Amino acid sequence: MDTEAFTTAKQLAHYLAGSFSNEEQFKQFDGQDTQRNSLNSVSDVHALVRLDILPAPALHNLSPLVFYFRQEIHINQIHMKRLRVLELVALSPQATKLRMHLLPQAQSDLLLIQPLLTLQQQVVSAADLTTDDCCNVTYYWNPETDIFAGELPPRQCSTCLNGSAYITVHEQIGQGQIEIAERFYDSQDQQVFGVKSVPYIYRHL
Repeated sequence: MDTEAFTTAKQLAHYLAGSFSNEEQFKQFDGQDTQRNSLNSVSDVHALVRLDILPAPALHNLSPLVFYFRQEIHINQIHMKRLRVLELVALSPQATKLRMHLLPQAQSDLLLIQPLLTLQQQVVSAADLTTDDCCNVTYYWNPETDIFAGELPPRQCSTCLNGSAYITVHEQIGQGQIEIAERFYDSQDQQVFGVKSVPYIYRHL
């Protein structure tokens, strides 16, 4: 493995690890007309989101940089949780690929109720994981700004949320902050859901 490439991947892993929340931004939107940042009534309420990204035990056939990714969403009276396995793969001194793996639903539901410290010690089998290939993102590191930027280009990742056909994602990851802008488009390439301009901003807790 290229030493410089792995060093860059470890830096991205360091920036990702920990707990993040968009609570600061959520308070700015809460109770206000958020139509300026959304396209329809479904996304008028800016969701409160918490991300927990925990180093996981090494898994056979995966890179050494593996994480449990827990996402918790509060929107109106709805409370949703999901658990994924993230793998960072060193490509070059400037590029690191993030691969997302899905757990079987029953196993995911069981691990979701574990305390964070207990979850971090859980070992899953790589054979049980399903790779979500459409959500693979390559992040490019800018040494001048120390920012990792990545995106899902149009039509790479299909979805059916709110009548959409595909999703685009633009992300920037730096020390203490993650910015994510998700936009959903129909088959005619018209945006039907998601942010207009202001990304979700998650700050390290």
